[in-house]
Amino acid sequence: MYHRSELIEERILNLVLLKRLEDKDNAKIIHNKRSGDL
Repeated sequence: MYHRSELIEERILNLVLLKRLEDKDNAKIIHNKRSGDL
């Protein structure tokens, strides 16, 4: 069984990882838009 704090930590880690992935995707999109403008 999980301790409550472990569950919360895991959730936070997952959110951080998701956020990083989204930021990477957004950076890619912005980069593509910029190179498309040239």
